[in-house]
Amino acid sequence: MAKLSQPPERRRGTILSSQGWQRLQAAERLSSIRYNQSKPYTLEQLSQITSLSTNTITKLRRRQEPVDWQTLETYFAAFGLNLELDDVLTPEESYTKEAIDELLYLPFQGPLTLDNPFYIYRGENERLCVAEICRPGALLKIEAPSQFGKTSLALHAANAASDRGFRTSMLSLQGCNQQVFQDVDRFYQWFCAMVATDLGLPHEISQRWDTTLGSSYICSAYFETYLLPADPSPLALVIDELDQLFAYPELARDFFGMLRSWYERGHSQLPQYAIWQRLRLILIRSTTTQPLPWTFYPSLYNVGLCLQLSGFTWKQVEDLTHRYDIQSYQETARTIFSLVGGHPYLTQLSLFHLSQENVSLSQLSENAIALDSIFSDHLQQLLKYLEQQPSLLETMRTVARHPCGMEISVQKALQLRHMGLIQFRGQLATPSCELYRRYFGSTGVRFVE
Repeated sequence: MAKLSQPPERRRGTILSSQGWQRLQAAERLSSIRYNQSKPYTLEQLSQITSLSTNTITKLRRRQEPVDWQTLETYFAAFGLNLELDDVLTPEESYTKEAIDELLYLPFQGPLTLDNPFYIYRGENERLCVAEICRPGALLKIEAPSQFGKTSLALHAANAASDRGFRTSMLSLQGCNQQVFQDVDRFYQWFCAMVATDLGLPHEISQRWDTTLGSSYICSAYFETYLLPADPSPLALVIDELDQLFAYPELARDFFGMLRSWYERGHSQLPQYAIWQRLRLILIRSTTTQPLPWTFYPSLYNVGLCLQLSGFTWKQVEDLTHRYDIQSYQETARTIFSLVGGHPYLTQLSLFHLSQENVSLSQLSENAIALDSIFSDHLQQLLKYLEQQPSLLETMRTVARHPCGMEISVQKALQLRHMGLIQFRGQLATPSCELYRRYFGSTGVRFVE
């Protein structure tokens, strides 16, 4: 990221962005673990550390009023941080006190929220998300294997949107039961009612649902005549667990077609569709449960921006290990990176158990594929998915037993790569990490209920 080497011109003050607030909290927590017996710093202690008054610190941390650039830089420097462009907002980009309070306390469900000191920013991904969500009529697709941080990244984008005055709604299709998916009309009513409720609006389904028209048409009209006009600010709508729809092909085709029509209206020059520019869509899907690429779902294939998340880099694993305050953190980071290859969830899982002293580093590595290892549930779940396609499981086993790599069919390569199980060296497929090589290369691997 670019450093803020001098005060921005024509700015009388800045407010911490979601990213800046999270980075500051993470640094403060790490410092308190090391130097304050893991107790949070008081305002008086922070004042001593930063040489800023308690009033200034309170103002800065509330994120309601702008403070000067030098003050923020001083605060960041006190905890070994450089102030970066993405850490601040101008007053024009920020929003009201009510929106900031909502931002801090909204009960988002995800593996790691932005106020968690162990959330790792991956730089370009966050910047691309924020840039895209600020475009009128945007459509952002985030895909990766399970537990790669998709929801956390979407949460970052939603919080950045809130910072800029957008309304936000986060809807997970995992909360929709099978009976709703099996009834098309009921699904669209559920979808509309959930978004309205999330926005604090009465859902008005009974008044607005005309059964003589198609469900997707009524849903579009519901957004066009009710949800979007309800407030002049843009609406950032996050739809998580989109892969839940793939078990219902007819519903998926209809729903994806509707989302594409919304995107096209948002980019139309026709005045009657101008209101659709207020809508910003963020779609999240797991490529573990449904590993085929978007080309198999043509309605959403060639529209919007698609972000495919990768694992942590070595430097990010080292940074995370340091945050957990683990002794010999560089050696620990090397061992974990070698074992799980930067897999975000497995890296976090490893470091948590090491920090709690539930397992030693040698035990973690030596017993990685044992039935009672910390990785057992994750590995069993992957095996369960693969056992639904025995030929794909056999291919993965074969790849795991060829450490130098091997050629496999394009179709199976796509599926295994989208599941995060393999990587490529030239044309040769190899397991994406040592853990998978050991587990799927073992002759005794089997799924246990």
